[in-house]
Amino acid sequence: MDGNKESVAAAGFVQMNDLLSWWKLPITNGADILQDNLRSMQTLGREMQKVLTESLSSEVKAAIESNERIRQAFQEMLQSRQPQNVLATEAEIASLFLDRSSQQAKRWSETTQKIGECCMAMARDMA
Repeated sequence: MDGNKESVAAAGFVQMNDLLSWWKLPITNGADILQDNLRSMQTLGREMQKVLTESLSSEVKAAIESNERIRQAFQEMLQSRQPQNVLATEAEIASLFLDRSSQQAKRWSETTQKIGECCMAMARDMA
C-alpha cells in the first residue's frame, strides 16, 4: 500500500473508533491494531507470492526439461529397427513419466510446507 492509501485507511479507522466511542464502545488503539493486521496480511501476501512464484518457475523449468527428454526418447523409438530397442525406449519413456510425476509431487509437498510455514509465521506475529 502506498502512503496515501494508508493515510486514508488510518483516517477511516479513526472515524470508526470515534463512532464506537459515541456508542460507548471504545476501541483503544483500534486503528493501530487494524493497521498492524493489515501489514501482517500484506507481508503474508508477499511471502506467499514469492513461494508460489519460485515453485511455478521451478515447475516450468522441470516440465521443459522433461518434455525435451521425452521428445528425444520418442525420436529414438521411431528410429529403432529392432523390437527390443523399441521396448527399451518405451520403458525409458514410462520411466521419464514416473520420474516427472515424482518430482512434481515432491515440489508440491515442498510448496505446501513453505506455505504452511508462512501462515504459521503470520499467526505467531499476530498473536
